[in-house]
Parts: sequence; C-alpha cells; structure tokens
Amino acid sequence: MIHKVILTPRNTRNTMSKRIRSITTLTVFIIAAFVLTACGSSDQSKSSYAQIEPSEQSFTISDFESVGFKVVKVYDVEGLTGASKAVHGFQKISGGTRLSYELRFYNSHDDAVNLGTSFAVEITGEDAIMVTDDMTWSGGNKQQREQLVEGGGYQAFYWGYKIFGNIVMLCEGDWVEQSQEACDQLKESISPTTTS
Repeated sequence: MIHKVILTPRNTRNTMSKRIRSITTLTVFIIAAFVLTACGSSDQSKSSYAQIEPSEQSFTISDFESVGFKVVKVYDVEGLTGASKAVHGFQKISGGTRLSYELRFYNSHDDAVNLGTSFAVEITGEDAIMVTDDMTWSGGNKQQREQLVEGGGYQAFYWGYKIFGNIVMLCEGDWVEQSQEACDQLKESISPTTTS
C-alpha cells in the first residue's frame, strides 16, 4: 500500500505564517487604537466642565440661605483681595447628603474671576497648599484641609471650585470630579434654569 504524502512548499508555509502575524499585528493595533480613543474621549468630557460661568444675577448669602444653605462660619475677608464676604457652611443636596462649601462673594463676575481664581486654585485639588504660613489668605484654613489618617499631614478638603456669577464656590469632594458635581448641584439649587 502506497501512502501519498503532500508536502507544502516552504515558501507557502512562510507566506501563511507572515499573513497570520500580519493579521495578529493589525488586530492588536486596532484594539490599541480603540482603547486610546476611548481614553481620549473621557479626557474630553473632563475638560468640558464649565469652571467659570457668568450670570446676569448678582448673588448674596441670602439667596443661598433661602434654598437651605446653613452658614456655620463667617470669615474676616481682610487679605482675600476683592471679596466682600466669605462663609463656610453646608447644604443638603440630592439624596439628603450634606456637603460642605466655602462661598466667597465679590462685587461682580469679573472681580470673582480676576481676583478670586488664584485664591481658589491655591487651596483646591491635589497640589493644594496646606501649610498656613504658605497660604496667600489663611482665613479658612481649618475648614479647607483634613488630616490624613495614615502618615500624618493634611490634604485638601475642597478638590474643586466653580466661579458662578459673582461667587467663588469651593466644594467638598475626595477627587476633582466629585467636587465639580457638588459645585454644580449647589449652583443648580440657586439658579435651576441655568444650564451647565
């Protein structure tokens, strides 16, 4: 009995192997491109947050108190350039969660932006200044930081801020997006018709 053995030419095997490698490489490239695109779109949504929003209305603390904001402490604004008032307090938001805020009032939206931004940036987020002597204005330093359980030291209590009309809002949160959401919820409570 004679068995037929079919031999595949070496060139054909190499060509098939190259095709498989090419298809695998292409597949990996497509998956990587998809992942990078998905990450990029998430970064875009973060950057679309409206940090500064003008308003035709000029707000006072009474506007906040009328929607349930509780003032806990009124600060001396000496050294807080351009501010007419600064308070620490809390507001119950959706779901009954109580969040802390610091509100800084200015005479106009332009003053809030031009005079208040640097003060807000200084004490919010991961790079917040926590040492009182290094702060430009330390009026609310006890409420603006919390002690770390492990390793000692402090971290920012407010991870984000929003300038809405003539107010600079510092908003509680454990990370930036959480603070931004808290800011938007407070903003919506005093100006529900304004869209972000």
